[in-house]
Amino acid sequence: MKKNIKKIQKFGNKINRRAKSVFAKIFQSIHNFFIKTADFVATPEKDASTKHTKYINLSTIQLIVIFACVILILMPFVTTFNEFITRIVMRIEAYKIIQNQIVPYEARVVTGFLQAIGIEAQASMTRINMMRGDTPIDVFISWNCIGWQSFVLLIITMFVGLKGPFTTASKIEVVLIGILGTILLGLFRISFIALIAYYFGELSAVIFHDYVSTIMIIIWLITFWIFAQQFLLHHIDFVKIPSRKK
Repeated sequence: MKKNIKKIQKFGNKINRRAKSVFAKIFQSIHNFFIKTADFVATPEKDASTKHTKYINLSTIQLIVIFACVILILMPFVTTFNEFITRIVMRIEAYKIIQNQIVPYEARVVTGFLQAIGIEAQASMTRINMMRGDTPIDVFISWNCIGWQSFVLLIITMFVGLKGPFTTASKIEVVLIGILGTILLGLFRISFIALIAYYFGELSAVIFHDYVSTIMIIIWLITFWIFAQQFLLHHIDFVKIPSRKK
């Protein structure tokens, strides 16, 4: 019996080592792809005939293709991660707090937006009831649909994005803008799903909820960190030049 257990353990260790090597190769290839892309965009190319330096600029279509590749690469990881943390939250029953405290608030906010654009809607604890003529349309908001996974992903990315010699003030600014943007993204996503259900039916709303929502999260995180690195985060050695007195 002990020999069989040892054989199983050895077999499991072999599979584990092979899986790690496969994932390492995958991540290394992704890393090399982005390095080559960055070199292609930023590396100057010298023309021997004119002896001038010219830069290679990507066209809009090439940028869209690269951006789409990034989204497709990240989608399986984001979807798997969402399912993983959802199971953890269900086991510790933390979802009850989300369902009882946050969902009713978001339902009222989304209902107010729908009423503002002329749609007859009413909010309950976990539902948005709309009327299109004589046809009632009911949208159920579950605790797992409000986008709390986006906050978890945002916090994880902050451990990487905020590393570096940046000023404390700029880091606080990035955190606040990230939280506010993620909240607005969740409200916009639920509102858009309700609008799709109102105009195009339940099937279209379910497809948008299951697939497009994940893409929206990825696009938001990529756009947010590009904006933060370019305009929000300041190096700790950054010196603000005082304006001259007139």
